[in-house]
Amino acid sequence: DKHIFRMIRGNQTWFRVRMDTPEILAGLEEIREYIDEDIRDGNLPPVDSEYLMAAVVGIATEIGDRMILREDIDVQKLIVRTLLMLPNPVLLAMSGGKPLQIDGRTLDVQTQFLAAQGAKAPSLTTLDPVAGREATRAGLALLDGARDPRVDVRDMKVTGADGDLDARLYTPTNASGPLPGIVFFHFGGCVIGDLDTCDTFCTMMSEIAECVVLSVAYRLAPEHKFPAAVDDALAAFRFACKNSNALGMNHRIAVGGDSAGGYLSAVVAQETLRRDEETPSAQLLIYP
Repeated sequence: DKHIFRMIRGNQTWFRVRMDTPEILAGLEEIREYIDEDIRDGNLPPVDSEYLMAAVVGIATEIGDRMILREDIDVQKLIVRTLLMLPNPVLLAMSGGKPLQIDGRTLDVQTQFLAAQGAKAPSLTTLDPVAGREATRAGLALLDGARDPRVDVRDMKVTGADGDLDARLYTPTNASGPLPGIVFFHFGGCVIGDLDTCDTFCTMMSEIAECVVLSVAYRLAPEHKFPAAVDDALAAFRFACKNSNALGMNHRIAVGGDSAGGYLSAVVAQETLRRDEETPSAQLLIYP
């Protein structure tokens, strides 16, 4: 909290503090009470609550009014991460004021705040596929962390069902020989997503599981109708099996993905078995 306050104090002009938004004014007193309470409880340094509240409001207004217009992703990330480090009572006040509870379980306050901010953006169902992809890419980039530096990353091509596909290979830096591999497919309903969607996660998976990860950008709908994505997933797995030595993989090659990627992985496992082909050694199905 002290770090946040020092950063806010040093950048009060940059944060463009504004307190004239009707929605902000309506909740101003409630935010003030939360800040005063946190100061009394020792969760915040003993500073002028008016000053800190103005800074909080300024950041919130920046998020709502100007974030999409900024081109510097690092600046956007700084704003979001600064907000997420604010005290939970302040985040709650900016997320509707009450914790969200379902079946006796309370949603994480930071997650509730992000959901509340995301609800202000246009629904993906109202956007065309291209705009939806851009919006998703921009939103995910704000929350993405840095790649694991202990993993080497290389962009490449793999043979798809109807031409080459973009792919990205992740190998632990300290690998001394062939490792188990996994062909990974990103989420997105087979409509949105790309190699950057799960980039950081793939570096983590490669390092923690000590494996080679081949992330594949399969073709997306509606430009490429079903079963284009399925055909590409099958082709990508066959490519990995055929070129395992060049990829640094041993004979143990799995498939995995989240959401649509999990669905594609399950289909690869079923189809290779049905066709009596080489089958994945394992499936990593994340909410398929």
